[in-house]
Amino acid sequence: MELNSELPTMDTINIYDKTGNGIFGRKVTYKDNTATLKAVNQVGTISIKVCVNQGGNITYAELLSDETTIKDTNTLKLFLKSAYKWKFQPDMNASKEQCGKIFFKIENSIKR
Repeated sequence: MELNSELPTMDTINIYDKTGNGIFGRKVTYKDNTATLKAVNQVGTISIKVCVNQGGNITYAELLSDETTIKDTNTLKLFLKSAYKWKFQPDMNASKEQCGKIFFKIENSIKR
C-alpha cells in the first residue's frame, strides 16, 4: 500500500453574516493553518463566527454548529483555536468591533 504525502486542501471563504458591521472588507494579514494540517482524515465544512477589533485581532470566535458538517470534537477545537490566531488589516476608523464568519471547506487529499 502506497501513501501519497499530499496535504489536505482547504478553501477559506469569508462571508459577512449580518451579525455585526462586517470585517471582510479588510484583508487577512495572517492565517493560522495548523488545524488544516492536522485534519488529514476529515472532509466537510466548518463555519466560525468571528469578531475583530480595530487593530485587526480576533476578539471572539464561536463555532456555528448548524453550518458545520464535521463533528469531530478535536478537529473543531483545533479550528476554533486557529481562528483566534488570524489577523486582519487594522482599521482605526472602523467600529470598535466588527463581526462576520469564516467558512472552511476541507477536502482530504491523502490517498491510501
